[in-house]
Amino acid sequence: MARSMGTVVIATEREGHARLDRNTLKSLGAAEVMTFESGRAALEYLAKAPVDLVISDWRLTDMSGCEFARRVRDKAGADRTPVVMAALENHEQAVLEAVAAGCAGYVLRPYSLDAFERQVRQARMSCLLPGVIDLMLAKARMLRGSGEVGRAAATLAQARQASPSRQLFDSGRQALAEGRFEAAIAAFNRAVAINKAFAEAYEGLAGAWQGRGEASRAMHCLQKAAQLYAEQDRFTEVKSVYAEIQSGGGRMRNPFLCLGLKLWKRQLYREAILAWRRAAKLTPGDERVVCTLGKGLAVLGQGEAAQLFLAATLEAHPGLRQVRSLLAQLRRGDAPESRGLWSWLRNGLASVRRALSLRLEDKAA
Repeated sequence: MARSMGTVVIATEREGHARLDRNTLKSLGAAEVMTFESGRAALEYLAKAPVDLVISDWRLTDMSGCEFARRVRDKAGADRTPVVMAALENHEQAVLEAVAAGCAGYVLRPYSLDAFERQVRQARMSCLLPGVIDLMLAKARMLRGSGEVGRAAATLAQARQASPSRQLFDSGRQALAEGRFEAAIAAFNRAVAINKAFAEAYEGLAGAWQGRGEASRAMHCLQKAAQLYAEQDRFTEVKSVYAEIQSGGGRMRNPFLCLGLKLWKRQLYREAILAWRRAAKLTPGDERVVCTLGKGLAVLGQGEAAQLFLAATLEAHPGLRQVRSLLAQLRRGDAPESRGLWSWLRNGLASVRRALSLRLEDKAA
């Protein structure tokens, strides 16, 4: 790797991971390495100083690595700062979540020097592409405005070549509009292969399979698109695709509900509540969704908020008997049934509280 890295930020709650990453980055030529345990502290530093690269762990002391990556991406002027996730999570879902959060690379711990260097190099190169594409598009607009249509078209073609996923998606959409379903399927499949979180490609692929009369394959792709849109917190797109699934006779559990259950299982409670709020907005009359959000709020000590939400839901949907029963129990101060979802929610939080108390005891000792 070219030894041109300036400052690199490491964000992790684990001292051992920070030490390993720091030594690795120094060996790759980083001029300065700053380490932070909390996402808030790292973000404050990023707001003040230019940084060439961010290495994030899956968990920080105050937020998840994906939430941290989203905040880095959303900060003004930070869209040119690549984030590489270095994590122990070895499954496709983790990678998809990291990509959806804006990470430009993902390396599995424990990593080899070659694997780490490759992810860092690709991430630093990929962060340059949006800037290159923006410049090309601006140049194309200028040329078109001055009447140089031919040169504008050539510049626009170069911009599309710089973004292979988008180019393939556009090609697939064009083929789909022309009824060339085989070509559309090939283009969308290649776009998905390049970017696994490219939800639009799955949606386009569904249209292509539908055009060929492959209803089951089309439904599978729509469900995949809805899931990815939910993970990227794109409510409008989820609503549209979910409605298409329902109107086509398909069955799919509310994707925001499923996302929230996964987040809760991984002890990301605040993120789970946000996902369940999206779920309630998508299917406000779904008793499972409403009760899950109500119980989740109650377990986290937000009983009043849970009661207000359940009462508002009953005003709009008075026939939801399970919701009415849950509201009555919470108003009486009774714990709902000790089996099923309530027990699962309580047990998950209890394990975290036990771990925290043991950690505090260790520090006191």
